[in-house]
Amino acid sequence: MIDEEKNQTILVIRLSAMGDVAMTVPVLHSLKKQHPNLNIIMLTTYGNDPMFDHLPGVHLVHFDRHGKHKGLSGVFRVWWKLRRNYSIDYIADLHNVIRSRLLTTLFRLTSPHMKIRHVDKERKERRKLVLLGYKKYGHPLSSAFERYRRVFESLGIRFDFDFKTIFSRKTPDLEEDMLEYFGPKENKRWVGVAPFAGHRSKIYPMKRMERFLELLNQQENIEIFLFGHGNERPKINDWENKFKNVHSMPRGTYLPQELELMAHLDVMVSMDSANMHLASLVNTPVVSIWGATHRYAGFLGWGQKVENVVELPLDCRPCSIYGERHCPKGTYECMRDIDPQTIVDKVLQQLSSLN
Repeated sequence: MIDEEKNQTILVIRLSAMGDVAMTVPVLHSLKKQHPNLNIIMLTTYGNDPMFDHLPGVHLVHFDRHGKHKGLSGVFRVWWKLRRNYSIDYIADLHNVIRSRLLTTLFRLTSPHMKIRHVDKERKERRKLVLLGYKKYGHPLSSAFERYRRVFESLGIRFDFDFKTIFSRKTPDLEEDMLEYFGPKENKRWVGVAPFAGHRSKIYPMKRMERFLELLNQQENIEIFLFGHGNERPKINDWENKFKNVHSMPRGTYLPQELELMAHLDVMVSMDSANMHLASLVNTPVVSIWGATHRYAGFLGWGQKVENVVELPLDCRPCSIYGERHCPKGTYECMRDIDPQTIVDKVLQQLSSLN
């Protein structure tokens, strides 16, 4: 059991994509709230800092997996940095891949009495879910949040989930330049739309997305905010120019400002992607669109309702856990055949529930 009288330190490891790291936030918020004397060192990749900025007592250490921490020598450098700078009592490996295993092995060899636990990814059950399909499998796997909590419980650190938002209040003040750019909200409903994801099988086809924006734009008193960066900007700018009440993010907008804006939204529309999880961190309801992946794998956003999920009841779903596989049929019908009006209806239902 953890000694509440001592200032003990736990190293938490999660090195992967932003959406996966975002799912650690409700867990660490709850953990820190109930164990305030526990110091948390979060080892993660660059770009995730704004999700933890409002959580005191959590210190981020960056893992540069494509640069100075690449390969075995890079893992050794991280181990040496952590060992030199921190007195670590526990390690919670929430990633459980080769890199994190190598790192924890180095700690185990040099500090044999340190308590180290790894997340159970239920890999066998995941393979079974993909092999059988969600209908035959019949029930959801444990959520990622629950799997993470079990790691801490196995270390003797028990806590209950207690998280609403990363902010101290539901709607933090928008920065002045954002208010000038978008104008006051007044009596309008603000809807965010994140049309992109990391894999094709998780992206709603662009022509169908445009039709959805057209239909939603026809509704009264709705302003639509598009989220996207880099090579996604040309398409977003095209939609902004085409539809009157559709807005893109100002250039130079980064994650802290996006999180603040998400907190002001009445609803977010997102793929099974990082933006679903980011909106969840600020207590904004999400209408999520699922194709090759399935919520049964345990990756629905924190606090999100199953009734806000848009998906087709195809026997072949899921064909992968993370959506990285190409469609075995070559048709991508799991996304292609979703009617844009279905998504509009979900959005309007969510908005009506706010009245």
